[in-house]
Amino acid sequence: SNMATSVAIVKLPGEFSIDRQEAMRSGKIESLEINLLQPLRAICELGEPLHCIGPSKNPAILKTITINHDVGRYNGLHIDNWDQLDLDSRHRATNRICINIGQDDRYLLFLPISLMEIASVLSKEMGPEWEAPARFTLIGRQFMELFPELPIIRRRLAPGEAYVAPTENLVHDGSSGGQSHVGEQFTIRGHIRLL
Repeated sequence: SNMATSVAIVKLPGEFSIDRQEAMRSGKIESLEINLLQPLRAICELGEPLHCIGPSKNPAILKTITINHDVGRYNGLHIDNWDQLDLDSRHRATNRICINIGQDDRYLLFLPISLMEIASVLSKEMGPEWEAPARFTLIGRQFMELFPELPIIRRRLAPGEAYVAPTENLVHDGSSGGQSHVGEQFTIRGHIRLL
């Protein structure tokens, strides 16, 4: 499948025990290798360059969870820009695997159309004078304003489940709606391909 446009949900092989969760929370390299990376390699190829972003937490019952620390506000549905690639190169960007290491279900929200497809639709709709905004998240916003009827997909991730998604080419966010505990996840960026 095409990593630049596919979203997959996978379950981490093996029992998702309290010990394993603790090992992932600790972020220690040796225990991550055994508890996370080895099991992941059984189901996917972790292509270089591989960046362990590591464990992160967010409060429960948030509609969207990504916060912009520069302005102290939630981003809402957005596009990642770790790789700083231009629009025409987004299909070459890294994707990510994000594992739910918390105690409750969490959710991935996304638009079922890639950023590159969105830009192509917008340029057809808006005509030749349309120029892609420099901030790619704004391309997603323009599209959602133009096509408010297009549904946002909300996919549940149980503890021990992960999404693999091209977050540099996908309008997305996480959600902790309905949780009673702090949301916790572990994120790895790379060229990740399901086996």
